Formats: sequence, C-alpha cells, structure tokens
Amino acid sequence: MSALAEAVDLTRDAFGRQIIPTKEVLPGPSVSTKGEVEDYIKNTAWGHHASCTCPIGAADDEMAVLDSKFRVRGVKGLRVVDASVYPRIPGTFTAVSTFIVAEKAADDILSGLSRLS
Repeated sequence: MSALAEAVDLTRDAFGRQIIPTKEVLPGPSVSTKGEVEDYIKNTAWGHHASCTCPIGAADDEMAVLDSKFRVRGVKGLRVVDASVYPRIPGTFTAVSTFIVAEKAADDILSGLSRLS
C-alpha cells in the first residue's frame, strides 16, 4: 500500500513540475492526506479484474447506468450482467460476486417472462 501511495505522490510531483499547467482528475486534489490516498487506492484499485464501469444505482444517481433489474437506462431491451454492474469493487474475488449478480439477474428475467405468460 505504501508503494502505491508513494507512486501517487511521485506522480503528483512530476505533473506539478510541468511547464504546461495540468489539472488532476483522479484521485483529485481533495484526496490529500496519506490516509485519504490509501483509502482511495483501496476503494478503486482493481488489479486485473476490471469492474464498476456500468454501475447499478438509483434513478437520481447520474453515474448509475443500470436500474435494479440490470436494464440499461434509456435503451430498450438491453441488460448488463457482469462485473461492471458494481457501484464499487466488492472487496472479494470478483468471480464469486459476479455469480451472485448472474443469479439475481436470471431471477429478474425469469420473473418478467412468467408475468407475460
């Protein structure tokens, strides 16, 4: 963890020395203490398991691409059911969580089909 936090500091220092002004987007200037940087890393680092790119969330959450039934907002007939649906990294090996997501999505889809018959 300390090596990653140090990498953030080194990167900030390197970009801070540029002739052309730069703006830090992530983790952002509000993440400033060592503890905040470490928390940011813990909550966003994904290693080799990309996830959280198409999150489920409330209708008023502008970052939530999916509703609670895995439907893509604004696109009829399209659902997403994989590790991208997490609003944040689940904190476990993502395969197990993805199996649970798939089971829930299958239940939602089958429930919708049974109402049609």
